[in-house]
Amino acid sequence: MAWIPKVSVEEAQRQLRAPGSLLETEEVCIDGRVLRTFKNLPPSCRALWLGAVKMYPEREFIVFEDQRYTFRAAHERASLNRPRTDGDAGDHVGLVARNLPDYLILFWACHLLGAVPVLVNALLPAETIKYCLVKCHCKLIVLDWERANLLVNAVDGLVRDSHATCGIVVIHAAEGKRTWKGIKTLNEELKQYSGDVSTVISADPALVPEDNAIILFTSGTTGLPKGALSTQRAFLSLLFNVRSKRLNLTLSTDPKQSIAGTRRAMLRRGEEIPTGVVPEAIGILLPVPLFHITGMAITLMAVFGGAKLVLVRKYNPKQAVTLIKRENVTFITAVPTIISDLIDLGTSELAGHEFATLGMGGAPVHNQLVQRAKKSFPKTMMAQGYGLTETNATATSNSAEDFAARPASCGLPTPVTDILIVDDDGKVLPPGHAGEIWVRGPQVMKKYYNDPAGGRGDGEGSCSAAIGKMIGKLNVWCICDTGIYEGALWGILGVGYVSDYGMQQDGWFKTGDVGVMCAEGFLYIRDRKKDMIIRGGENIDCLSIEEALYTEPGVLEAAAVGVPDERLGELPVAVVSVKQVYRGKVTEKSLLSLINQKLPRFAAPVMISVRDGELVHNAAGKAMKNVLRQQAAEEWEKRKKMGGQAKAKL
Repeated sequence: MAWIPKVSVEEAQRQLRAPGSLLETEEVCIDGRVLRTFKNLPPSCRALWLGAVKMYPEREFIVFEDQRYTFRAAHERASLNRPRTDGDAGDHVGLVARNLPDYLILFWACHLLGAVPVLVNALLPAETIKYCLVKCHCKLIVLDWERANLLVNAVDGLVRDSHATCGIVVIHAAEGKRTWKGIKTLNEELKQYSGDVSTVISADPALVPEDNAIILFTSGTTGLPKGALSTQRAFLSLLFNVRSKRLNLTLSTDPKQSIAGTRRAMLRRGEEIPTGVVPEAIGILLPVPLFHITGMAITLMAVFGGAKLVLVRKYNPKQAVTLIKRENVTFITAVPTIISDLIDLGTSELAGHEFATLGMGGAPVHNQLVQRAKKSFPKTMMAQGYGLTETNATATSNSAEDFAARPASCGLPTPVTDILIVDDDGKVLPPGHAGEIWVRGPQVMKKYYNDPAGGRGDGEGSCSAAIGKMIGKLNVWCICDTGIYEGALWGILGVGYVSDYGMQQDGWFKTGDVGVMCAEGFLYIRDRKKDMIIRGGENIDCLSIEEALYTEPGVLEAAAVGVPDERLGELPVAVVSVKQVYRGKVTEKSLLSLINQKLPRFAAPVMISVRDGELVHNAAGKAMKNVLRQQAAEEWEKRKKMGGQAKAKL
């Protein structure tokens, strides 16, 4: 029986942002653009942290192996670390490390001062790490012992080129060789401090919402990383743009869901939203890197709700199960492959364990995974959403009954987000038509730091001034917090031109993702624009191929890519990894037979490369399709030579 909501999307959205509500919105002029913003958002990360320490001083905040920190203890250590930057508000502090307690503590130490943390992917090669630190002019550089080993021979040049006048500091040095030439250890530095940590409260840098807050590097699979600089307002917007099953507690653990989304679900059911409830202490497992927007989103939510973060040095399924049981973890957000592991363990090691939320992000969430999760954890809230590093996680969210009715949709925009679907000529498309997703809102980054072009080299998205040359008055369809808006182009977009890069006057961010919106305003992701396969004029989205492959229970991960073809331009192929217990049973022949029953002929892969090991991923857990595409093309060429040059057919 189809679910019939008691409140329409438009009415639910109106109530969400009504005066007096937590998510009340107001219009603010930011860099010459009038945007809807959350009225009740904390003004700065510093204010958020100090409020949490005051509200939850004795609650556990960090658990890592045999180390435990309450909010009070973490704050005291952060206050000790604060003088080590020896700098001013706005100075950049580079953090390059695994998920360690002092990583989080130094992150908040930066915000107590008003400094800007620069979070560099710790799994990058040495030269790329140096590139990121130098590009962002980090006054202080913080490494873990592994990165200290990696960069020890480049210390002098790194300090000089990045203008690191405060030098380089190593955290958790005791795990390594303890001393490195030209590098200090954090504990040694702390022993030298004899000041009063209480001065951190009085030394207020007087931050405002438009001050800089953080630099996060894109996790693109090609090109050099770009540092996405966000303001306090942009970064903190994810507080209200992320969701929790416990809606009345306004706590979230899934950075692709929203408080807006879950409160909207309550309103759609005809329920009232409770107020004035103090969040209960819960456990959150953090298996994703802190240098990724997902890790940061979970961190902010934990601070906002007084939750316990359980860190892992390196993800291991068996260790994760042990921690979930020991720390009573009820919230997890991770890439789909990790969630898949937990689902497989749900009938054995985790039998009877109840999760409040299983959040999935960082890579496409396939319907088969959602169905398996429901079967293993029937009482768990399943939801999904959409966002990027440059949009500080969430732009849309879908949860509860709306998700059950539309599991393929990533949902509706948050109360401060506008979305357009645009074709290659810059024309705004109506519902039901596929095009590039453009996002606008206060959560969009300020710019790519120290990037003269203002754009992305890795093709994962860009900011655009406007939508093509406009003559007269054009009608557009815009998804916003009140549903689909159909109206004149004037007032939505400025006159300009299509730009592949650059944050310009209108602030629209071109995501590089292809999507469709339905008549009610729900967004559906089809593919990465650059990953769309065009075979003889037919557009093939990789997601449809991958979804078909995931109907085989033995498939652990699937990635569809295109390989060159002289006649048809491109041909679809797939690379598949197989679960250990199915190895030898799942073959290319069996998968081709399966997929030919589910896809039109033109969309069926001409080759499926079956692998026992995992696919290659970047640090954010995304399959590196550029690498897989090259490998698949080489394998396809070898097969053609071995079998003769056959013409591919439409």
